[in-house]
Amino acid sequence: MNLIETLIGNSAVGSIAGKLGLDSGMAQKALSSVLPKLEDALKTNASSDGGMDSLANALNAGSHDEYVNNPDKVVEDDSTIDGNKILGHLLGSKDKSREVAKAASEESGIDFDVLKKLLPMAATLAMGGLSKAAKSETGMDAIKGVLKKLL
Repeated sequence: MNLIETLIGNSAVGSIAGKLGLDSGMAQKALSSVLPKLEDALKTNASSDGGMDSLANALNAGSHDEYVNNPDKVVEDDSTIDGNKILGHLLGSKDKSREVAKAASEESGIDFDVLKKLLPMAATLAMGGLSKAAKSETGMDAIKGVLKKLL
């Protein structure tokens, strides 16, 4: 999904960097290592039985686009809670989240604990990007069409 490049260039990177004590280059590197793994989870989830409908409904009913429209929101405590819920839906368990953080750490050289903290922020940002793209359309079929193109 070209959405990843958009999200990495999003002004949320500065907020994430500040929250995690990274410079913006390291925050971009961290996101670059995590977002493709979340994209894979989104694809897997969307291709499961009823997954596309569930994702489209969540995007249509939710306000995830606020994370892209107001990037400072990504680092707020409420957003971390939302991000953990998103990760639960995408990955299924905290163990899977830890596996993603570990793989991203090994790939990027960034500390595992930093990436573990980044994951909920990245999840809200990914859903925000999908939500913003999906909400540019009207109707569930149009939203599903956008998701199929992005995922």
